[in-house]
Parts: sequence; structure tokens; C-alpha cells
Amino acid sequence: WGIVSCFLQVAAVLCGLPFGAIGVAISYGICTYILFVPAIVYAGQPLHIGIRELIPAIGPPLIGALLAEAVGFTLQIYYLSDLPSFQRMTALVVVCVVVYMLVTIGMFRMTKPIKVAKRLLSDFLPSKLSRVFGLSAAH
Repeated sequence: WGIVSCFLQVAAVLCGLPFGAIGVAISYGICTYILFVPAIVYAGQPLHIGIRELIPAIGPPLIGALLAEAVGFTLQIYYLSDLPSFQRMTALVVVCVVVYMLVTIGMFRMTKPIKVAKRLLSDFLPSKLSRVFGLSAAH
């Protein structure tokens, strides 16, 4: 798999070179999106993880990420281009997080990632701060 992946990534970089750094970034990003499902399926073969098990697990978060990305790029290009970079970045982070949450939780009813994040926060935050945010530190 490493040889195939390497060949495709080099081909993606070469395809993007005529368009400069942006072209390389876009072509490499597309290549990465195309390769990640076969890579996970290949890596999951010893555990009998196939495409049928993979799609339900990665589908909703992937759709949420792609929609958040599309909304973020649209906002950046058409509405936020005149803002200073810090304000633009802050606005984009907030909007992308909201879109991602609306899609993954609102559309697909995926709440387990939120529970995992709360658990991690409760483990890493000081106990007083955990109580302020309503996170229990009990295991």
C-alpha cells in the first residue's frame, strides 16, 4: 500500500505544480481525501474491518467536515475578505464548529464524540474548572 500511496501522492504534487503552491495544496488535499478510505480498509483487513463497517463510522463526521469546509470557504471568499485576519479566523472557527455540530448532532444524532470530549475535558481540567463547566470528574 505504501508504494501505491507514494506514487499517487507524488502524482498529485506533480499535477498541482503548474498552478503553484495553491495548486499543490489542492491536489494533495484531494489525493488525501481519495486515499483515506482505501487506506483504512487496507489497514483494517487483519481486524475484518471493511467498507460496510467504515462508512457508518466515518460518514457523518466526514459530511459534517466537508460542509463546514464549504461554508467556511464561502464565507471567507465572499463575506469576510475585508476583515483583519484574526477576526476572520475567529469568525470562521466559530461558524465551522457550529456547522459541524449542526450536521453531526442535528442531522445524524451523533452524540458520542461530545461525550468523549466532555470526558477528556474533565480529565484534563482542574476539578474546580470542571465543576464550573458542569463536567464531572468521577470515573
